[in-house]
Amino acid sequence: MKRSFLIVLAGASLVAVVLASAPLAPRSAAQDEPAPPAAKGEKPPSADAAPEATNDEKLQLRAAKEHVARLTLRSLDEAGGAVDPIDRPLLAYGEPARANSHGTLWAFGQSGRPVAFLELWKGAADLPFWFQSTIRTGDRHVLMESPNGRQWRPPQGAIARTAVDDAPRPAKERPARLRQIKSLARRFTAHEIWDPDNSRFELRLLVQPVHRYDDAPHGIQDGAVFIFAYGTNPEIILLMEALGTSVEESRWRYSAFPTGAAELHVEFDGREVWVRPRAPGVTGQPTDDYWMNSMPVETPPGDDSPGDGE
Repeated sequence: MKRSFLIVLAGASLVAVVLASAPLAPRSAAQDEPAPPAAKGEKPPSADAAPEATNDEKLQLRAAKEHVARLTLRSLDEAGGAVDPIDRPLLAYGEPARANSHGTLWAFGQSGRPVAFLELWKGAADLPFWFQSTIRTGDRHVLMESPNGRQWRPPQGAIARTAVDDAPRPAKERPARLRQIKSLARRFTAHEIWDPDNSRFELRLLVQPVHRYDDAPHGIQDGAVFIFAYGTNPEIILLMEALGTSVEESRWRYSAFPTGAAELHVEFDGREVWVRPRAPGVTGQPTDDYWMNSMPVETPPGDDSPGDGE
């Protein structure tokens, strides 16, 4: 479970406000924008029926998209270059009654495996702040900068990707591989340890992947992004990938990443395979692979006047 942790300077005093996050009714990736075409005979990952967005939801999604567009992520590797976000959120959620509203999940890297994810949400209505957590999921060395000069520089190094030894070989056809991916994902379970009193909270798998990708030149024959959520509030990202020089030579591997500050646990067939301790100080550090921070909302939804982003 996440908590939004906001630090406010008021004169000489330092005030810390902790807001509980909450689950809510999910919306599939950007219902206001067309989904990418699926392969013949394949149901798109986000094709579940959902109610049409309200006017306020559309305005909030637009504000979130504008906020993400103000962030810059670039590679510090030898090749360098900008890493642009996918132009729509992979997931939208929120629960104003529990001080977590207008939440969205974004991926950076428009082709192949996402380099990083960003979760964005708002707290109580009287606190005009964005809360955002950034999560490194790729092997590239990257730097993210916000308009106010704040930087996120996670460590570099290869991400561990674990083989699923008893999994069938990836199928030749893409729709068949999706069925395999979803079947493998259902073998995972997850929970988190959080307040009050180090309580255990079961997390549920969102059955449809929120994103699918491939990058054959770099050995990724297929890949999908799954979410474990508290309610529908994302807490763990699970990547399931067919890795190898060709589909025929590839094998299924997985990796897990935190989108919350709680102690996180993942099991496969009932056996624990991944543990993530609580983020230090709830928020982590701007040099960690997971970091949560806050910044003022740039422009109120529906207001066309420019915001200062500071």
